[in-house]
Order: sequence, then structure tokens, then C-alpha cells
Amino acid sequence: MLPGLFASLAMLAEIERGTANASADCIVATSLSPMSAMGESVTLTASYTHCEGPAAFRIVQLWIGEEVTPEAVRVSLSYEAGVFALESASTCMAGEAKILNGPYADFDCATATATPVGNDLVMRWPLAFDAAAFPGEHRLFVDARGGTGNPEPRLGWTEMGTFTVPAPSTDETGSSSGGDVDTGAVSTGSTESSSGGPMPGSDDGAIDVTGGVGASPRDNTGCGCSSPTGAPSPAAMLALLAWAVRPRRRA
Repeated sequence: MLPGLFASLAMLAEIERGTANASADCIVATSLSPMSAMGESVTLTASYTHCEGPAAFRIVQLWIGEEVTPEAVRVSLSYEAGVFALESASTCMAGEAKILNGPYADFDCATATATPVGNDLVMRWPLAFDAAAFPGEHRLFVDARGGTGNPEPRLGWTEMGTFTVPAPSTDETGSSSGGDVDTGAVSTGSTESSSGGPMPGSDDGAIDVTGGVGASPRDNTGCGCSSPTGAPSPAAMLALLAWAVRPRRRA
């Protein structure tokens, strides 16, 4: 009796093991393209296979980040009952003229698609990343659930590749990217003209435009004391004085 009991238990265990394996193998992540790439935007095409056909999927998901944890910095997308969701907050229908905005990426609903092909569901996830907020290399994970069974068949998070978002260059932020930048401005610290001579107003060989001591222009003697324009010279004044005091004849 005991050998028969043990045989029955072994058979039950084998059946359970086979059922579990069938459930686990029912959903497969077939492909992700591109599996490795770099850029600020990308359309990721993921294929999910279900043994019961694509209509059996309840939800399919895409996760971009270092790890799949609630605390991770990530871009999280899902497709359920004909609706796309970004970070489980913003939603849209496939082909809808709408952009879903997230903290690290935007999702273009107009070019997003969910296409059944045989037993596959082929997803197009069009994304534009915020390079300043989400730079560096990120891992790509997919998951899917749905179908007959209890518990519900599930793929489980499966790593499929990497995607690198380049950090913004210094040119994009407005700072110098290194090297000299010719702005076309004249240097205010130079005392040489473009011909190699002294610039007017400099201390080395400059022309003194102030005259001499005081504000009067220099005269020929260099004293800086020439008379204002239009005033009689000293010689002319003496001649006039001599004429005024000359002896006069009596009539």
C-alpha cells in the first residue's frame, strides 16, 4: 500500500510541476529593439508572446531604470485595456494626438501602437528623455500578466537591454565648451592698436590732448598761455598806446 501511495504522490507532484512550468512559459518576452542604443529620444519596440494569444494579456509593462523598485529613478510605462499610462498617472489611447509628460521623459501617444501578430503583442513605446534629469546608462525591463490560471500567469520583470541618455553638453547649457571664444569685442586692457602702435589715450607714447598745465591749448613756446582767439597781441596793444599818447601839433 505504501509504495502505491508514494507513486501517487510523485505523480501529483509531477503534474503540479508541469502545470507551473506551463504557466511560467505561457508568457515570454520575445524581443526588444533596439537592445542597446544612445540618444535623447527613441521608439522601443517590444514583443510579448502569450500561449493563449495576445487577447489574453491583461497588462504589459516597460521599465527604464537601474532597478525595479518603487524608490528607483525610472521611466515606467504600461498598456492595459487599450490605454497607455506613464508613471500610472497620465493616460491616453493609442494614436491619440497627445503627449504624456513625466518627470524624466515624455511619451508620444500619436505614434504609440499595440499590434497583435499571431500569439504576439507588439508594442511601440515612443519616448523623449529629459537629458538633464535622466542622464546616463539605464537598464530596460519588461513584464506582462494575464490569461487563464490562479494565480494569474505572469512573465516577471525581465531585463532586455540598455539605453543611454547623453548628458547635456556645455554648449547646450550656454557655458563654454573649452578653448577661446571669439566674440568680436575689442579688449579694454590692451594699449596697442591693430597695427601694433599705442592706442590713443594710453600712457606709452599717447598724444596729450589736454594741452599743458591748465586747460588752454599750448602756444608755440609750450607754456600753455596763449591768448584767447580774437584778442590783440601785446605788441599791438603797445602800438595803440603809443599812438594814443603821441605829441600833437598845435594849430
